[in-house]
Amino acid sequence: MRDTAPLPTTAVTTLAGVEISYVDTGGEGQALLLINGSGGNLQMLAPLIDRLSASRRVLAFDQPGMGGSPAVYPTLGVPAVSELCRALLDRRGVQAADVIGYSFGGAVAQQLALTRPRRVRNLVLVASVVGLGGLPTDPLTAAAVALHQIPSPTPRITRAIARHGYGGSVRRDTVALKRLERAWFTAPADPISFFGQAVAVASWSSLPWLWALQAPTLVITGDDDSVVPMLNAFTLALWIPRARLAVVRGGGHLLPIDQPEDLARLVENFLDR
Repeated sequence: MRDTAPLPTTAVTTLAGVEISYVDTGGEGQALLLINGSGGNLQMLAPLIDRLSASRRVLAFDQPGMGGSPAVYPTLGVPAVSELCRALLDRRGVQAADVIGYSFGGAVAQQLALTRPRRVRNLVLVASVVGLGGLPTDPLTAAAVALHQIPSPTPRITRAIARHGYGGSVRRDTVALKRLERAWFTAPADPISFFGQAVAVASWSSLPWLWALQAPTLVITGDDDSVVPMLNAFTLALWIPRARLAVVRGGGHLLPIDQPEDLARLVENFLDR
């Protein structure tokens, strides 16, 4: 994972009464909306934003309770976060964007593509969930991810647990894991908001309406992802019309974070097809 990319200057706006920290960076090309995963912050996505913004305009934001966005109680469900995405596009004057949804953000991206189809030109789902009815995270991995959200007095133990949970580069490389932690703990997630995201996706499902999605779709998964098992990607690719599937060999759950170059290449090849 690269950690040399500086985070573009963030701004703050209020959307439907919710204060959001966001970035709007890059050239004058087609706009791309990047929706982060559970517990994630903009700093973690800085290398990917840096890579993608070289050829297109990139918008990304911290969800409530993450990074620079204050928490909102009660926490927001998937439909409400998708409406924040719509409101951010409105605020920034973007009529239609390519949309990348990562992990929990993949659920939000699917919801946006369903309810606001004219706003989504192309859809990219990375390590994305389908919600209720999909193959869930195994209990050990779920515990590993939850424990790693909290700074620990025994980092060796929590790092060993995290390697099992995330897979990919952090399973193989301690340096990559330490880089992730530096980005993560720059702006730790609000614990209640993090738990709220888990509840939100567990009480939501895209399975009944995947067939109705209209945007050309690329589904990307790593074959070493224990957080969101690959069966979920196969389900998405099977039921979304015209969807393509890309499997990253050796890729874990943190593809946007520890393999930004590889992920950006897949995304750009798809969007520029």
